[in-house]
Amino acid sequence: THTHQFFSLVRFYDINKRVIALLTIFLSCTFVAFSSEKSDEKAKTEQELLQTKVDFILKVAKNVTIDSDTKSKNFVIAVYGRSSDTKALYNSLKERTSGKSIGGKSIEVQLFKRMGAVKEADVIYISGDSKISLKELEEKVGREFVLITEDYPYGQSMINFVVDEDNGLSYAIQEEALMKQGVTIGSGLKSSKQRVVGKNSWINRLKLAESKIKEQELTIVNQEG
Repeated sequence: THTHQFFSLVRFYDINKRVIALLTIFLSCTFVAFSSEKSDEKAKTEQELLQTKVDFILKVAKNVTIDSDTKSKNFVIAVYGRSSDTKALYNSLKERTSGKSIGGKSIEVQLFKRMGAVKEADVIYISGDSKISLKELEEKVGREFVLITEDYPYGQSMINFVVDEDNGLSYAIQEEALMKQGVTIGSGLKSSKQRVVGKNSWINRLKLAESKIKEQELTIVNQEG
């Protein structure tokens, strides 16, 4: 009887080991699949936001008239910065504008990694991560151009925008700064629903993104708890 009980316990233990092993494999596979799905979603979102930025930069380029006597044969769109995001934007712009033109001029996309590399351009994009003097940039370019900034404080640049997954892209235009640069903007930029007019409206737009971030952070904390 004792022998029989012993072998029954051995068989029970062996079965449990197999069940635990199978459960471990199943849970591991589920976690990997879930992580992969989340990673794919994040990559898709980042790509969509990147294309939104590219679309906006090209929209600006097509809706401005620059009063400049430059003899350049190309319409130059420059991207300033060294980050991987800046490089991705540069590559995407270059791909999208290949063989295209604006105002009869072929579009040329350039990457300025430092202030010393800055030269003449029609449109220059700068991310808020790039801590540079906008006045020094203007002096370096040396002629009329359009400055597009992302995530800069309100009123510091000619055209500034913010973009996030939930609220899309919004931008503010400083018409006085553009006029000083001899730049005329078209109705496509002036009357767009994406345009935010006034400092208070801009602050409210930023609060939308901030509240969404806090909401997401709270959800993550609750899930972990």
